[in-house]
Amino acid sequence: MALAQKIAAGIVVAFWVSFLGEYKTLSPAIVDFEWNFVAPDLLWIVAPLLFASHLLVTGHRKARVACAIAGGALFYLGFLDVMYNVLHGQYWTDRGVLDAAVNLACLAFGVVNMRYGWGDE
Repeated sequence: MALAQKIAAGIVVAFWVSFLGEYKTLSPAIVDFEWNFVAPDLLWIVAPLLFASHLLVTGHRKARVACAIAGGALFYLGFLDVMYNVLHGQYWTDRGVLDAAVNLACLAFGVVNMRYGWGDE
């Protein structure tokens, strides 16, 4: 789980690096929406995932709670993306498959982390 959390955090960072390189080629509506998520993704997804991963590796007794918190944040922000993409028809654009894959990954890995956090020790 700890390794998967580190990989997921790295993927989120890579997404933002790629966004910074391509945002000028995207529609203004997508860019305007995405700019709202730079800080939340980095502070409320990447940081909690890395923190939970660290607690898991070190065997800290609060590691499962940290996993549940990170999972909840990941699910919430992923669900916001889904709602925007549905309401604005983003799944039917050139980036639709990518958006759907990212959203599904966020929702699924969010649930996995929450479930792990709720599990028995």
